[in-house]
Amino acid sequence: MLSVLDGTLGPFEAKETVQLYVGDESSSVQRPLRELKAFAKVSLRPGERKTIRFSLDKRAFAFWSPEHDDWVVESGYFEIAVGSSSRDLRLRARVFVESSSPDLRVWDSDATLGELQRHPLGAAFALSIRPRFAATYGSYEPGSPEALANEIFIAEMPLRNLVRMGGVISQAEVDSLLEQLNGESGRARL
Repeated sequence: MLSVLDGTLGPFEAKETVQLYVGDESSSVQRPLRELKAFAKVSLRPGERKTIRFSLDKRAFAFWSPEHDDWVVESGYFEIAVGSSSRDLRLRARVFVESSSPDLRVWDSDATLGELQRHPLGAAFALSIRPRFAATYGSYEPGSPEALANEIFIAEMPLRNLVRMGGVISQAEVDSLLEQLNGESGRARL
């Protein structure tokens, strides 16, 4: 339930179109930053308040997959944003959606450790990398600005770059992980 508009702004009747947008934070396919999924036209008299309710179903989080000939939802975080336009968003919330659709991602060496952490096999691998990274490049006091910067750096690092850094992971480890990830989802690696 979202209350986004009231008539206390002036002595005149107000009209607004309240728009709800959904943005997929980590889609495996190219999608817009946010997509309009619902809207409601609202009229308010001076001093009046109204609550606007939106219901989101599977389609609000889905994209069309020609491969599956169906709408598909991927597990992950989505941003829900509400406002009078895509450039005037007044409310935002982040939600996690658990998909019942098959995993569509084809994993390759461009995958980052942050992306891997959203997959059970990848999360275990990413967790095993952190101590090796610290042993090779040093570690910082937990909670320090340096430690936070290091965590962001590691999370955004593609696997191919970790191999090139030497000493953290080998190409054979990456190849084995990608084979497991892609084998589990029934997809061949590109």
